[in-house]
Amino acid sequence: MSNEDRERHLRDRTGKYILKPNTCGKADVWKHFSIVYEKGVDADDIIQNTCACNKCYKCYQLNDARGRLNGTKNLLDHLTRCAGPVSQVQLQLSQCLTQKPQISKGDMSLLKRKQVEYCVDGYNSFKSDYEQL
Repeated sequence: MSNEDRERHLRDRTGKYILKPNTCGKADVWKHFSIVYEKGVDADDIIQNTCACNKCYKCYQLNDARGRLNGTKNLLDHLTRCAGPVSQVQLQLSQCLTQKPQISKGDMSLLKRKQVEYCVDGYNSFKSDYEQL
């Protein structure tokens, strides 16, 4: 049976095919895909070498023609089309810090003096950003 037929049966909930979570999958993408099983005559369901999106029931082959496992790249690509881009926002440094570092008045005056010495000794510009600290 083709993947289109499996997708139709899954969408129509005919009961011919059922989805079971992939408990062996390590990638996060398996939270959005399940393994397709054909409802067996006896108690055992028969695996169909297919997985399906839990949202739209689009089916993908688990193994290639030689029996080797396919990767998850095509599943990740499907997720961006089906559910939109998966959010992977990098945290800002300010989100990780609990409080802004405090500089004592003594350290601030020492810092200003060192900046003046640096500017005078090296003939550097007196414009500095010490006030932003």
